Amino acid sequence: MSNINNYIKSLFWFFAFSSIIICIIIPIPIEQIEYLIYLQLALSLSLFISRFFKFYKSLLFLQVLMLFCLLNCSLFVASARTFLTIQTIEEHIEPIRLLGMWICRENSICGFFTTIFLCYAILFLCKYHIKKTDEFGSKKILDKQTKEMIENNKKMIEGIITQTELLEKNIKIDKKTNIELTKHAKFISSCKYVTTTINAFIFIFIVIICGGIAVGILEFHLSWQTALNQYIILSSGYLVIFIIPFFCAAFSF
Repeated sequence: MSNINNYIKSLFWFFAFSSIIICIIIPIPIEQIEYLIYLQLALSLSLFISRFFKFYKSLLFLQVLMLFCLLNCSLFVASARTFLTIQTIEEHIEPIRLLGMWICRENSICGFFTTIFLCYAILFLCKYHIKKTDEFGSKKILDKQTKEMIENNKKMIEGIITQTELLEKNIKIDKKTNIELTKHAKFISSCKYVTTTINAFIFIFIVIICGGIAVGILEFHLSWQTALNQYIILSSGYLVIFIIPFFCAAFSF
């Protein structure tokens, strides 16, 4: 039975990573991108809700979190490829277009820096939350170890256990604590996928703006002002839409 479960898991991850590669290589129609964006928003909310259950402490949670980050990266790249082929701003996904226009309501330059500052603010909050989670988790494990050792010392003083038994119990407690600290360190390390992906998105955001301006001027024969405004508006909308799920995912652990 365990072999069948392992085979199913391997098959699932194979199809998952294959889908990610396909998303990057094959252009996705704008209508399908909209549905995929709603899907990743729903997945991020599911990850956030999982913090109220024991699931978030499991190995499967870390695997889902890693898949979530990779899937969003591939979807962001696929979205960039698609939206660079669309000439007019009206043809883009309406929520993204409206969000980008609201961010750039003063002008596109203000919108650009607003988007960057917003993303770095979210990045800072995610890093701060991960740091506090790391500190709280480590403190909880060490406090548990201290409490168990104190209880054992009391038992020895009361004559319930001998000094040899005390040493044996303390050695077991040390081993158990080291295992828990190692698992906690792996958990925190895996959670840093979120902050790494946000950094990657900010870099892709700048690349998309530069590419969009070049495409607008050279292929669509737009003036540089029109190209600049159009692609900053769209890039800002896309980036914020993709960053928000990571904010939810970061607070799921």
